[in-house]
Amino acid sequence: MKIARFLYRGIVTTGILEGDQLYRLEGDIFREWQRGAPVARLAEVQLLPPVRPSKIVCVGRNYAEHAAEHNAEVPKEPLFFLKPPPPAARGLPPDARPPLYFAPLNIASPERPSPPQPRRPPSPP
Repeated sequence: MKIARFLYRGIVTTGILEGDQLYRLEGDIFREWQRGAPVARLAEVQLLPPVRPSKIVCVGRNYAEHAAEHNAEVPKEPLFFLKPPPPAARGLPPDARPPLYFAPLNIASPERPSPPQPRRPPSPP
């Protein structure tokens, strides 16, 4: 089964793709749901990324071959960096190649994070 997020007639929705037909996904995608009425053919919609992230957390040089590409060593501790969402959050043009597949990454740390520090508003110029 394939679940797709797509734009059709100006409306972003989630549906089920069977062959080249998209059906409405009725219910809660994370709980109980069922296939609804047909919405459109795949050629009539613009496919969108499955989620719209607020930020993308990346891990750099996380394997030896990747580090070697950059003439660097694999770090002793993970090297994290953030990327802004616009490249991942916009839709694909109709003639785009199929997207790469990514999996979410959740990290649990044994250390407690420090509490957030209050910020002062910037001084007027």
